[in-house]
Amino acid sequence: MELSERLSEAILWLGQPPTEDNFVTDDMLRQLASQGIVNFDPATGCVAFTEFGAQIYREIAGRWPKRNFQGA
Repeated sequence: MELSERLSEAILWLGQPPTEDNFVTDDMLRQLASQGIVNFDPATGCVAFTEFGAQIYREIAGRWPKRNFQGA
């Protein structure tokens, strides 16, 4: 899957502890959701990696996400 640099960074940010420097916008979450990488509920702000998204995170970061994922 080809992702823009910004969306690749957003994937990494979602799997790491949040800071002011790695804020993921609702627009970024919608884009990731449209590609099946996360489940995102704009009404509640809840976001979670799909199994597919967690695997992409693992390919980018070399490990499973530490947050926003219940698997592995």
